[in-house]
Amino acid sequence: MDYQMVIFRFSVTFVISFLFGLERQFAHKPIGFGTYIFVSAGSCVLALTAVFLNHENPLSLISAIITSVGFLGAGALIKTTDKIFGFTSAASIWIFAILGMTVGLGEYLVAALLYGAIWIVVLVDKSFERRSLGSYQKKFTITSDFLLSKQEVLNLLGARKAKTLMLSMDPANGEYTLSLLLEAPRVMMGTFPERLLTREGIMRIRVD
Repeated sequence: MDYQMVIFRFSVTFVISFLFGLERQFAHKPIGFGTYIFVSAGSCVLALTAVFLNHENPLSLISAIITSVGFLGAGALIKTTDKIFGFTSAASIWIFAILGMTVGLGEYLVAALLYGAIWIVVLVDKSFERRSLGSYQKKFTITSDFLLSKQEVLNLLGARKAKTLMLSMDPANGEYTLSLLLEAPRVMMGTFPERLLTREGIMRIRVD
């Protein structure tokens, strides 16, 4: 076993996944740098092991990596009443498993091209976000001392559209709870809680 080669490939995998993971962490994504490092480093080590155990045909163990990471990616999906979110996070876990595996196999050019493509996608996405292109959805649960309507929320926030998920009333305690799935550009979404609280009578807001 060439330990220098093992250390080099493992270090390359660690560094590239660490840098990307930090960016995801600072962007407040649901999957942080730890997950990317674990998935990439684990895939790299398994690819190295597959090559050492069966240099002529390491594909059986390598294919198992991709299959098993698919189950992990499924855990990143979030289901609401009528939509499923988190496909980008799930895909990023899967592609970093492939990246770690590619480095582990010593295919540095392929890994560099893949890593470059990943960063291009991230930078383009951030550019869209700054220009308010594209819409994002979040669930808002608003508790107030009056019956709040969906249209009033849309008028107050300037959101593109909303879907009512739940409405509950407790007149005895003077509480009304409206749960909405709001759609708006991401740069606007972060201002919604503060803007909602400017409306007199709104007591609590929960964002999921």
